[in-house]
Amino acid sequence: MITFIVSLIIILTSGYIIWNLLRKVEKLEDVTNEQNELITTLTASVIKIDEVITQLDSSGAFESDDEIGTFFEQIKNMRDVLLDNLAKKEENNV
Repeated sequence: MITFIVSLIIILTSGYIIWNLLRKVEKLEDVTNEQNELITTLTASVIKIDEVITQLDSSGAFESDDEIGTFFEQIKNMRDVLLDNLAKKEENNV
């Protein structure tokens, strides 16, 4: 009888531990999926921004202007940093 009670306690405790861990894993999977969607959205946005910047400066008019050229270069540098970081994130997720 004592063996049965001890076995039952061990089984119930193990069942609770497994259930609790499963819940935590499912929450982490949800967070990971949300982050992947965010990275995908950000990547698409940065690529679209890159296309717009390239079209705007197809003639090189922005780069040649001193004040606007400096600002334009900063935007292009930020774009490059974003693209690099997003590429690294995508490589880590694969």
